[in-house]
Amino acid sequence: TDVENYPGFPEGISGPELVDTFRAQAARFGTTIFTEDIESIDLSQRPFKAKSAKNEIEADAVIIATGANAKRLDIPG
Repeated sequence: TDVENYPGFPEGISGPELVDTFRAQAARFGTTIFTEDIESIDLSQRPFKAKSAKNEIEADAVIIATGANAKRLDIPG
């Protein structure tokens, strides 16, 4: 979970701590953050329309964060 190559953190930072930092900065500017699973999204026109099981959201910008997995070499040492 450590992030070793992100600018501004010469000693590294944990992934969850970095996310908390991002969230705090976004909140400072009044950003509304949704953390629910999106079932469909229409990117054909603005505002974009996204639907979850609970909400239908309109937005001028969308950040798609699908996650990532490390690629291990599976070799000793």
